[in-house]
Amino acid sequence: MLIILRLGRHIAEAPNKSLQAIPIHRDPCQLRLIYEICLSSFHSMSRSAAVPELWTLGCYHMHTMKIMKTSLNKYACGFFLLGAMTTATAQSTWNYFISDAGGGNSLVTWSVTGSLATSPGAVLLISASSLAVSIDAPGIYVDSYAASGTPQSIPTLDGSYFQYEPASVYVPIALYYTDNAPGNGNDGFGLIAPLVPHTGPGTQLLYNPGTQSVLIPVDFSDFNPGTYQSEESGFNTALTVNLTVEPVPEPSTLALAVGAVIGAALTARRARRLRNETRTA
Repeated sequence: MLIILRLGRHIAEAPNKSLQAIPIHRDPCQLRLIYEICLSSFHSMSRSAAVPELWTLGCYHMHTMKIMKTSLNKYACGFFLLGAMTTATAQSTWNYFISDAGGGNSLVTWSVTGSLATSPGAVLLISASSLAVSIDAPGIYVDSYAASGTPQSIPTLDGSYFQYEPASVYVPIALYYTDNAPGNGNDGFGLIAPLVPHTGPGTQLLYNPGTQSVLIPVDFSDFNPGTYQSEESGFNTALTVNLTVEPVPEPSTLALAVGAVIGAALTARRARRLRNETRTA
């Protein structure tokens, strides 16, 4: 450093003199700058006065590192959110709702979300002649209900179907089944779509909704009100199946509903009579 100071002082004191005799390989301006920086370091050892150029350069690098750290954190959060969204999309949920339709029938409605209902669909992992989206849980039915799980035809189809991707092959949801295992066993309920022959692993299936509402000839009193859940493992992504059996309305609730309907009918009849009288007058 002393050599640099001496060399810099020589340049500073004699800027107009020839430098040919000085064995250097740097521009005089560069050497002068080096001299000034080193001279400042001797005058003071404080952070603010010693070498302001170097301190400024250090602060710049620290600021740059902070920006880089912030950017990396943002990118990491972005990748995490993207992974979470991908995971969420890769799952499917099938929700069943059963309510009383009267006349010994039950109304079955449903909704489907996730990869099974989003193009290109979900990949089948097993060989199967039919696809049953079923709920298996204890206590779905009253013990007195007799059902062996034999598939039954849906009287009126709703138009929902599964599509083979990318082929234009469609299989409708055409069957349902009920299976009662009194005691501690799992009861079963589900809708079924018969598949084309030789459907095996690797088949891509995409669900397409119709009205998602059908009547089945099962008396609503054979169901136990409640919420049930199970998991299907036939696809490459998780499929959660939920079943909600609505509670039977209380007699007071039915009386209020009937009273409301009668009241609305009387109000409408009175309004029509007033209109007719106004026209006649």
